[in-house]
Amino acid sequence: MWVEVIGRGVEVDEAVRYRVERRLRFALGRFGGVLGRVAVHSADVNGPRGGVDKQCRVVADVTGCGYGPVVVQNAAADLAALIDRAADRAGRAVRRRMNRARLSGWRAAPAASEGN
Repeated sequence: MWVEVIGRGVEVDEAVRYRVERRLRFALGRFGGVLGRVAVHSADVNGPRGGVDKQCRVVADVTGCGYGPVVVQNAAADLAALIDRAADRAGRAVRRRMNRARLSGWRAAPAASEGN
């Protein structure tokens, strides 16, 4: 599983990258064999106005199951809580996708190794 963190209007420093990778590996680690790229897009949608203005979108590429990528989106004022909630939702969404694929008779092919 390769994790890519992209920020738009939100400072994405090493601490944020570490938190995102740690939370996603915890939430999605058991699906590592079928997950390719996981992209996390964070943005400040209201700019300097304040309020519930940070948005996080997680796009998980579930390789080869025939359903396309899993996309979850969340919004909150606190970036740390937003990352935690988005990772949890992504884990549940991937689990549902894998259960749906399993019930339809799909067999997992291992994802290409990215050296992790």
